[in-house]
Amino acid sequence: NEIKHLQSFSWVGDGSTYSTNIWKNTGKLTSSIKDELLISLMTGRDTRETAQAIAERFNVGQNDARRLVRTESAFFHNQMELLSYEEADIEKYIFVAVLDKRTSRICQEHDNQVYDRDKAVPGVNCPPMHPWCRSTTVGYDEDADYSKLKRRARNPETGKVEYVPADMTYKEWYSKYVAKDGEKVYNQDTREAKAKFYSEQLLSKISGVEPKITSDMQRIAGENKLAGLEFRKKTVESLSRKIIADSLVENISLSKAVSKIN
Repeated sequence: NEIKHLQSFSWVGDGSTYSTNIWKNTGKLTSSIKDELLISLMTGRDTRETAQAIAERFNVGQNDARRLVRTESAFFHNQMELLSYEEADIEKYIFVAVLDKRTSRICQEHDNQVYDRDKAVPGVNCPPMHPWCRSTTVGYDEDADYSKLKRRARNPETGKVEYVPADMTYKEWYSKYVAKDGEKVYNQDTREAKAKFYSEQLLSKISGVEPKITSDMQRIAGENKLAGLEFRKKTVESLSRKIIADSLVENISLSKAVSKIN
């Protein structure tokens, strides 16, 4: 019954399936992804094997297939958690983001927030919030003293797993373990600064002389009519957004996202 419920679950309440809305997949691909995930759930097959099966069947890239499988799996598993809360009469849940430097800004903001189980909406207040989302949930117990419990965190220097108080938020963790010399710089701000730097480097390769606009720069800008330094500033901002978006969607570093831009 749970598997049937998940197969027919509508993410946005309009009759559309999760795959249709997030991935814009239709027809055989959507059906196949669900079938492969159900096989994995019942047999214990890992996500890499599942992704390979989908990639081979539909001739899509391995990274695209892994992204589909990982995020669809996260959706199914989080829905199962919500069903288990309902069966156990747990009315609320805690949003749990991963405490490391890779966590997205949206998951940072939701971390350790308490939500009503019957109002859970994936992508709004329940994982997955985005492709490759690693966040999860735990049932909320109003009688528990979470300051005496522990949660996992990734040491920003060594990458090893450590434990911190369960009531510590992502913001508190970042401020204590990542920010240097009292700086309250968030992960996203750092990403934006790096992306801007990479964008400047990329544009420097395309055109070394201002305000000349080469054909390559015009191709990047499309219909943009700006020229010279004003054009460059606008293009840097646009490229920065693309680099950050590609990095998050494909779960790759900023530098690798830059290298994939033609």
